[in-house]
Amino acid sequence: MRFLGKDLHLIGVCQSALPAIAAVAIAAMGETAAPRSLTLFGGKIDPRISPTRGDLATMNQSIAWLERCCIAVAPSDAGKG
Repeated sequence: MRFLGKDLHLIGVCQSALPAIAAVAIAAMGETAAPRSLTLFGGKIDPRISPTRGDLATMNQSIAWLERCCIAVAPSDAGKG
């Protein structure tokens, strides 16, 4: 959003809906220009409503388990070369 400027309309589709909401929230705190509109299509905002099999499988896991098994660190040189 910072690169594209003020006259921007943001669309979040499926898995990108939640990061789109986060980006607009950050913009609202003054970090960058907020988009003129935000449109969400099919994004899963609250996994407690109509949980998928993946959601159900992780519901009873600890935060430590989720951190260990569900978070990966991307190398700083990703995409180069």
